Amino acid sequence: MKKWRGLLGVLVISLVWGLLLDFTIYTTHAEGNPDPQKSTNKNISARGCANQHPVYYSFNLPKNQRKVVITFDDGPDGIYTPKVLDILQRYNVKATFFVMGKSAVNHPEQLKRIVRDGHTVGNHTWHHSDFQLISEKEIENDLLKNEKYIQEELGIKPLFVRPPFGRINEKICRVASRYHYTLVHWDVDPKDWDGRSADRILNWVKEKVKPGSIILLHSGGGEPYLDGSIKALPQIIEYLRKEKYQIVPLQELLKIPPYEKVRKK
Repeated sequence: MKKWRGLLGVLVISLVWGLLLDFTIYTTHAEGNPDPQKSTNKNISARGCANQHPVYYSFNLPKNQRKVVITFDDGPDGIYTPKVLDILQRYNVKATFFVMGKSAVNHPEQLKRIVRDGHTVGNHTWHHSDFQLISEKEIENDLLKNEKYIQEELGIKPLFVRPPFGRINEKICRVASRYHYTLVHWDVDPKDWDGRSADRILNWVKEKVKPGSIILLHSGGGEPYLDGSIKALPQIIEYLRKEKYQIVPLQELLKIPPYEKVRKK
């Protein structure tokens, strides 16, 4: 009897631990791989953040329609962003670009083309710093510096923000709430930034996509690491359409406005 009680206790502990890991975000991508063990006590669960602030993660995405969103991080650049935009234009697909200020400032023409082509712009901060490693004030400054630049160039203030590396903690939750941002994560990440093949990227999307998915890809990052992503993008679009998915901008999936204010330039 004691043996079975011991086994039951182990199973219960394992289940609880698994759930905690599922809800705590340690996702990393694009620039480095911070050690999650060093930042565990600073993380809060995505579900916990969603109870207090606007945040969309895998557990609360709308799943009642066959709609998906394709998002692009870390651009714009002068190599991959034009190729991404050309493909989207060819297929008449509207996507969402989480732009990084330190890249955008060097490629303002690509930033303007994103909006001109009918896509949505979100804030991906200026420096792409790990929010576990900087203060709340530094997070605020990084977010607002990018916001100011986007406003100056485009006349809009984005309401969507994607934290670098997908890091969600109490600090970014407070900052996002203070400045009326909605935090946006993803549930399909083929890790296209690491130079993997188009087939591997496509197969990952095929395996993971479902109604309400937000797909994470990249439109910046440096040659040749996104070559597979560029090759995979048309195939991803064709697969989604074959499976009767509608590819929509983020604001259509979430049913919230993408910008707070717009001024005519």
